[in-house]
Amino acid sequence: MKKHLITLCVAAALLSSCDSTEPPNNEVAEQEDIGIIFADDFSSGDFSFTQGNAKWGSKVRVSVVEKDGNPAANFTYIGSHDLSEDAFAELRFDLGTVYSELWLSYDLFIPSNYHHRDATSSDNNKMLRLWHTKYGNAEKVGVSAWQNGKGMSVAIADWAKPGQGVGPKGEKIEDFINASDLGKWMRIKVYAQAATANKKGTLKLWKNNKLLMNNEGLLDNYAANEKHGYRFGYLLGWSNSGFNEDTHLWIDNVVFSKKESID
Repeated sequence: MKKHLITLCVAAALLSSCDSTEPPNNEVAEQEDIGIIFADDFSSGDFSFTQGNAKWGSKVRVSVVEKDGNPAANFTYIGSHDLSEDAFAELRFDLGTVYSELWLSYDLFIPSNYHHRDATSSDNNKMLRLWHTKYGNAEKVGVSAWQNGKGMSVAIADWAKPGQGVGPKGEKIEDFINASDLGKWMRIKVYAQAATANKKGTLKLWKNNKLLMNNEGLLDNYAANEKHGYRFGYLLGWSNSGFNEDTHLWIDNVVFSKKESID
C-alpha cells in the first residue's frame, strides 16, 4: 500500500517521509487553514496520538500492526460457523469539540476472505457512528453495511426521527463492497452536517472519490434539547452478521476536518 501524504503533507508531525521544505510553524498554520481536526497514520505504533483536544478513545480487538509495509489499525472479527454468533471490533474517538459540520476520510482494506453472510437474526454491520454527547443522542448518525445475498455488502445511512431509535434510512447503496474490492484498499470519505431547527441535516459517503450516498438535506432528526453536531464516534463496530472465519479489516490514514480534505 502506498501511504497517503495526509492532506498534502501538512500533518508533518505524523509523516516521517513527508518531503515538505516549509518550516514546522508554516506546516501547522497550513494545517489549521484547511481545517484539520485530527489526522493519524498510526506511525506512533499505537493509539496514543493526540492533536489539540482530539484523541482516540476505547477500543475492542483493534491493534496497530504493519500492513503492506506501513502501520495500520487492524480490526479483528472472530469467526464462527454458528449463524447466530455476532462479532465485534471497534475504535472510538473524541474530537474534543462538537462540530456542526464534519469531514472524515480514511483508507479501508477489505480482506480476500471477506464474506457478509445472511445471519439468522439481523445482518447489519456498523461502519461508522457519530454523536455529540452520549451514545443515546437522538441526533446520532451513522452508516451500516448489509448483506446483498451474494456475500458482499450494500450500505445505508442510519439516523432517527424524534422519538425513534437510530435505523436505516435513505437510499440503499448497492456497490459498497463487491468482489472486485477483495484484497484491496479503498478510500472512504464522509460528510456530516447536523440538522437545525430550520434545516434538515446531511450525510454523504464517497468510495474512491465517487459519491455513492447522497442524503442531502434529508436528516429529519433535529432534537430541540440537544447539541447539534458531532464530537464522539467510532469506526467499524458491531457485526450482527458475524463471520465464518476470523476476518481482519484495516483502517489507515484517518483525517477528521472542518473542511473537505484533499486526498
